[in-house]
Amino acid sequence: MSSSRSWASRDSTSVQIERGHESCSDPTQPFLRNASFSSFSQSTDGLNIDEDTTAFDGDNQEPSQCQLRKHRIDMVFFRKLVSLFGLLFRLSRQHARHWLLFVGLIALILVNTVVVSQTGSVIGGFYTALENQDRSMFFSVLGMSSVILLASALLDSTIKFITSMLAYCWRETMTHFVHSKYFEKMLYYNVTHLLDNPDQRITQDVENWTSTAAVSMSKVLTAPLVIILYTGLSAYQIAWYAPLIVYAYFFVGVFVNRLIMNPIVQLVFQQGQLEGNFRYAHVRIRTSAEAIALYGGQEKEKKMADARFRQLLKNKFRVLRWHWGLTSTSNLFSYLGTLVNYTIIALPVMFISPYHPITAGEVAKFSFTIIMLTSGFSDFINISDLFSDLAGYTSRIADLLEVLTDLQRQDTIRD
Repeated sequence: MSSSRSWASRDSTSVQIERGHESCSDPTQPFLRNASFSSFSQSTDGLNIDEDTTAFDGDNQEPSQCQLRKHRIDMVFFRKLVSLFGLLFRLSRQHARHWLLFVGLIALILVNTVVVSQTGSVIGGFYTALENQDRSMFFSVLGMSSVILLASALLDSTIKFITSMLAYCWRETMTHFVHSKYFEKMLYYNVTHLLDNPDQRITQDVENWTSTAAVSMSKVLTAPLVIILYTGLSAYQIAWYAPLIVYAYFFVGVFVNRLIMNPIVQLVFQQGQLEGNFRYAHVRIRTSAEAIALYGGQEKEKKMADARFRQLLKNKFRVLRWHWGLTSTSNLFSYLGTLVNYTIIALPVMFISPYHPITAGEVAKFSFTIIMLTSGFSDFINISDLFSDLAGYTSRIADLLEVLTDLQRQDTIRD
């Protein structure tokens, strides 16, 4: 066991250098800066529990510039995300149900998009029937709309169920894969010196990543279909400039949300670290309860646990604050889309000659088309909230897999 300790301590630097962290300390371990890797017998997460509590009282600790550069939505994040999805789909080749669920999800999204598109005509029929006081037409439209809305409701709930099943299957596959690497030889022991809370990355971050990734993928598949379909309908029903106005409006929204997302990515990444460290403090107290009681160490343990909890709460407040800003801007652009909708409809009627008077039924039909187009873009903007969390989970899982792969490669070279 002693040789393994010395090997982990000696190779911790080389693993970081191979991963491209020569210019700064490893951003995945801000709580290990004051720790001695040789003191593993004192604390399994690399923290020296005999040090003064200020060593890890992070109330005044700010993330380094290196950390901020690493964990954000940029090309590095997308490369890691594509890599994780590529790994997931390669592993899924052995499971036919994964592919059946994925293909079924795409098919249901296509069908649901077409079914929902019929709602606009139905709503327009209600206005026409009421305007003409046509009772038979009203009941005909009522029956047709009932069928369309029932089908749409069932399709929507089925899509959500399949999305949850995909997340369930992905977690099963990803966890088994990580376990196969983590428990190979002594890697589970050595990785503790290089990353914070590998247990939390496996038990919680993988679950969070798979569920968030499945929901994000469902929305990413739906939004382009909605945008393509209603772009054509709005240009055909109203005018060529109708979809262009919606495009310009939401490009501004995407740009504003992009500015807010990056800080959330880093904060979500840090929150995972802090939750894991707080959890570990109580796990260590539970496993060492007898020794703590014998030596009367409860006050010191309370002080250390409170310090970690204060840091956790401080970072959580930052996460909530930034999420509020992101949600507010997303909702603002979604709600103001209603004003954009009626402005577009009013242009050919009152502002751009030759004027084209329209009926109430046509207003309802055109309005539905524009609102659905704006909802497609709204989904893209709302995905930013999911992506900000997804980026944090992606970084934590990708770092774990990179370290395990580096250790595995070094072990192979040594053999």
